[in-house]
Amino acid sequence: MDVLIIDDASTDDSSAVAESLAALDSRVKVIRHQQNRGHIATYNEGLALARGAYCVLLSADDLLTPGALARATSLMEANPEVGLVYGNIVPFVGDMLPTPRTEPTGWSIWAGPDWIRILCRLVTNVLASPEVVLRTDIQRKIGGYSSDLPHSGDMEMWMRAAAVACVGRVDSADQAYYREHPESMSRSQYYSVPLKDLKERRAAFEAAFDGVVGNVPRASKLRSLAMRSLASEAIDIATLKQQQTCLGGPVEDLKAVELAVTFAVETYPDIRRSIRYRMVNARASGETLFCPGVGQGIDRIVARVWNAYRLRRSHFLLRGIVSIR
Repeated sequence: MDVLIIDDASTDDSSAVAESLAALDSRVKVIRHQQNRGHIATYNEGLALARGAYCVLLSADDLLTPGALARATSLMEANPEVGLVYGNIVPFVGDMLPTPRTEPTGWSIWAGPDWIRILCRLVTNVLASPEVVLRTDIQRKIGGYSSDLPHSGDMEMWMRAAAVACVGRVDSADQAYYREHPESMSRSQYYSVPLKDLKERRAAFEAAFDGVVGNVPRASKLRSLAMRSLASEAIDIATLKQQQTCLGGPVEDLKAVELAVTFAVETYPDIRRSIRYRMVNARASGETLFCPGVGQGIDRIVARVWNAYRLRRSHFLLRGIVSIR
């Protein structure tokens, strides 16, 4: 194992700590930037310098669990067709680390297009990053992170990997710790503004299907599925904002409704045929499809059914399609 630490012009004692680690172990090497180059350029620099058979990108906030690398590489050694492996993450806050589960119950493997199809249904990034192990030759084949996707570039890269190789999962074992804090770039710049996050995810799917993912079987249908799922999520946001306004929420929520509906139609024009879209549009124009009490009841039923469906899809992805160990 080789460890490459890239210090992107940190302002604390990180560089000194890294150098002290390198002095103790010849497997550790340090590169220090004199000027900050940003996370995408730094990620790609490190991946380009990887020389092992497998590679992991580990950000400063995150940690691997004991045995994570052995569990992931064992799966890939036994299954050469698998190019990407992941497992559970353990979110944590502060300095106390929860006790991880380190005994897997088995392995799951998807054909790449099958994994992409599930991702097109979920339209959210199911991988945090530290739990992902990639074959280095697959990483070189698909290239690094896109500078055009500073927020959603990892999800787009996972799809590229799945377009050329199978995807594996270490079942039940915790593969990495993922630190959660409100100051993170993703939370502060994107997740706090849902439509901004949706736009970034749409850009990731568009870039993926414009590239190598566009060569997988039934790519056009998969792309349409992703756009429909994104548009449906935008209608969810519009419905929620309308309900909040009815309950005394800020008037600005009405503008958010308009923006969400516009995004939905731009992303998937056929969304206008759905009942949920028509209900949002009718309320926005002041029309009445149902008496208020019935309309609210139907809203709640639709929301519950839809959320249950999405939860079931997520659970399906986590379980895997084929258990082989």
